[in-house]
Amino acid sequence: MFQTNTDFQPLSDKQLLINIRGENILTGWHPSYYPLAYPFYEQIIDSTGLEPVFMGQIGPDNYSLALKKRFRGARFLRQGSAISDFQTIRHSKHVVLGISSFSWLASWLSETAINIHLPVAGLFDPRSGETDMLPVTDSRYHFYAVDFPDMKQRQSLDLETWANSADSNRLLAVDEINRMHQLTPGE
Repeated sequence: MFQTNTDFQPLSDKQLLINIRGENILTGWHPSYYPLAYPFYEQIIDSTGLEPVFMGQIGPDNYSLALKKRFRGARFLRQGSAISDFQTIRHSKHVVLGISSFSWLASWLSETAINIHLPVAGLFDPRSGETDMLPVTDSRYHFYAVDFPDMKQRQSLDLETWANSADSNRLLAVDEINRMHQLTPGE
């Protein structure tokens, strides 16, 4: 299924693919999309002991430049075509998702991934009442509570300062996620 002759960028078993969602996400234009704080990535890198490899929409913006500075020793892949990036995610064993339906779908369809680290926020927060995208019965997934500013907070937020300091990354148990599903939006 989904066979393609499009080249992708293969990673080793000792590498952790971190998909970065940038471009229009950085503007904070939509309540369900926002970039993730750098300590989220650091926690997963530290806990897994894997070599970080960043890929995705990483450009000349302040968030991306600060990301490259904070993770100087990491590998940053060149951005490929959408299908090439999709295939790179699908063929990686260890993946950290951005708040992105693109990275979610690629990892969910993967027959290679054995560890998928998913931030439970924005698009992936079941308490929003908008989506239910947390495959809690899939043992490949590790779910994290992360800082995610609401639309009001974003108006006065310095993105780079926030991204460097936000620190509420906590691994969530499946029973906690199941309780989130039972809450109505806003609770």
